Amino acid sequence: MPRTWSYVVAIGASAGGIKAVSSLIAGLPGNFAAPVLVAIHSKETLQLPEILDRRSALSVELLSHDSDLLAGRIYVCPGGKQSYFSGDDRMTVSDDRQGDRFTPSVNMLFESMAREHGIHAIAVVMSGMLNDGVLGAQSLTRCGSKMFVQLPCEAEHDSMPNSVILNDEPLEVLPAAEIADALVRIAGVT
Repeated sequence: MPRTWSYVVAIGASAGGIKAVSSLIAGLPGNFAAPVLVAIHSKETLQLPEILDRRSALSVELLSHDSDLLAGRIYVCPGGKQSYFSGDDRMTVSDDRQGDRFTPSVNMLFESMAREHGIHAIAVVMSGMLNDGVLGAQSLTRCGSKMFVQLPCEAEHDSMPNSVILNDEPLEVLPAAEIADALVRIAGVT
């Protein structure tokens, strides 16, 4: 299937992430011109698509192996698995932890997005503990991607946002609801 979008968005979060991501996606219009991937650390995310779907004008679904990404859709990376770009705008969903303790790994998702999409990648780090996402953010910044971080004082858990701010150079640090406006300014609408 030919690509119908110019940018791809990935959002990474952990503890407190459902609330933060819900706030962000509530601000995305139904005609948002990019696919959105959401990776929130969890063992299972079976209900996460339904939770996010209630807050979003975009359709929300659980990411499946070898998915075609379509603009105007939100794909939730399955909990307990790794999700990453594997060429030709396809996604791999795997049980292989590949040495990473976080599932889904924000670093793995961001690093694969940097390799596959470079300057056409937009990433967001939101509420969470520890530092998953820092290495991926650095990879994205090196290739000219755009990185946004949730304002740490607004995050339920500020370790992930603070880690990226201290170890990378995000384009902007904003409240969750304002990140949606920034994404629309860059990726546009259809």
